[in-house]
Amino acid sequence: MRGFVIKYTGIRSYSPMLCLSEFKEKSMKKLFLFIITSALFLTSTAFAQDDISLYINGSKINCDVAPQLVNDRTLCPTRAIFDAFGASVEWDGAKKQVSIKKDDSEILLTVGVKTAYVNSQAVSLDCAPTIISDRCMVPIRFISETLGCNVKWDDKTKSVLITYNMNNNDTKNENSVISDIKLAQNADDKSVFEIAYNSTKEPNVFFLSYSNCIVMDFANTSLAFADSKVTIDNTFVKEIRYAQHEDYARVVIECKNVQPYTTSLANGIFTVNVGSASTAVVMPTNPATPENPQEPDVTMTDREFTKTRNENNLCVVIDAGHGGKDPGAVYKNENGVIELAEKDVNLTIANKVYDILLSEGVNVKYTRNTDQFLELKEITDIANNYDADLFVSVHINAMENSPDVSGMMVLYNGDALGDKYGINSKEVAVNIDKQIAAAVNIKDRGIVSRPGLWVLRKTNMPAVLIECAFISNANDRAIMTDESALNAYARSIADGIKQSLETMKQNIIKAKNE
Repeated sequence: MRGFVIKYTGIRSYSPMLCLSEFKEKSMKKLFLFIITSALFLTSTAFAQDDISLYINGSKINCDVAPQLVNDRTLCPTRAIFDAFGASVEWDGAKKQVSIKKDDSEILLTVGVKTAYVNSQAVSLDCAPTIISDRCMVPIRFISETLGCNVKWDDKTKSVLITYNMNNNDTKNENSVISDIKLAQNADDKSVFEIAYNSTKEPNVFFLSYSNCIVMDFANTSLAFADSKVTIDNTFVKEIRYAQHEDYARVVIECKNVQPYTTSLANGIFTVNVGSASTAVVMPTNPATPENPQEPDVTMTDREFTKTRNENNLCVVIDAGHGGKDPGAVYKNENGVIELAEKDVNLTIANKVYDILLSEGVNVKYTRNTDQFLELKEITDIANNYDADLFVSVHINAMENSPDVSGMMVLYNGDALGDKYGINSKEVAVNIDKQIAAAVNIKDRGIVSRPGLWVLRKTNMPAVLIECAFISNANDRAIMTDESALNAYARSIADGIKQSLETMKQNIIKAKNE
């Protein structure tokens, strides 16, 4: 076996713009598996903060320099027993570079540089490698997720839990198959697609606003037929396409414009209803002035529920959309290189909002505070398991073929306007929209009901999704890269949340005094 080399430095936090899936060769998979394993068995001196523990596949890893938190990132040393894996390690002190070589693969990292190289191919990092206490420190989540590992944080035990397939076997469940995809109804008011799917696990469904696509990822599932696409002659849908990926099958319905949709799984059929002539959501072309929300009818059951809420400890969950292997909308330069990814902007704004609310005494939680991929169900489960009173998701919009389209908007579920929490989603949307419009120099597209979005219909509490800007628009993009503008965004979102919480508090008190 030939040696393996990593040109490497201490890393604080990575956010690769290059996914592992791009490295198809088996040697690369072995390389990446090696990196994660070695990064986790590292040596380290006791620099522990809150006694952070590290577990791999259930086994605790002891380091001579303990993992530590830096800017909410868990960092671990990366100087390990590389020779145990048949790898060679070279450190260039003059250049402050570490190279790791194994077989035909080479990784090069440089201290203080936000670009790494894998077989001479550049990989962008959101934070440069860092040396702490004479150890090269790397963010565990970045390395793990780059390798397709599962990473969880246990707040109770202050532990990082990493799981991965040590044998690198194919984890595909051969019993999970898509056997048929068909357009069951092609009418003027809607399109109905039926996907024959022999599993009880719902796929991950999300909407790509920049391409008007409904995307369905079926984990550990095979297509019983070849990749293909079918053009649809329909008011709402342009085409449907499907493809087999390494560990999942993807089905994409490309709409002609932004459309509402619903999904359901029953009796081996996953059904997708798209569009309605009366309810189709079309991107507004002019700023909307939100009307005052109508007071919904409140049943006694709703009122009794209101009385159960704790007005002195209202909980807010902040969600940074996308993350990890899902970049969201992206902006590429003329060379096709990603210069800005939605997931990174979302995380920056969301973390700022979180910090503001926390500093001002709000009971605030987050779905992610690092470059982490979460399934949509995981996101809503987090909010529901916290029994939160309010959910706010941060996103960036895009329209690839319409670079002149710009502005921000706030989405809510108009089909769920009950105010048993003391406020409804539309009111929250109005509050946040007004705060952003007053604080940020960006076009206000108003509020829009989007009941088909998973995070708005699967959360139990009032929920809104903020489309902060269009990454496809040059002026909006400039705002998304301006620190003062991002701070203004965070402050205005936080103010809109606090305004909504105050309304909730007063209505809860009122209900309890009735």
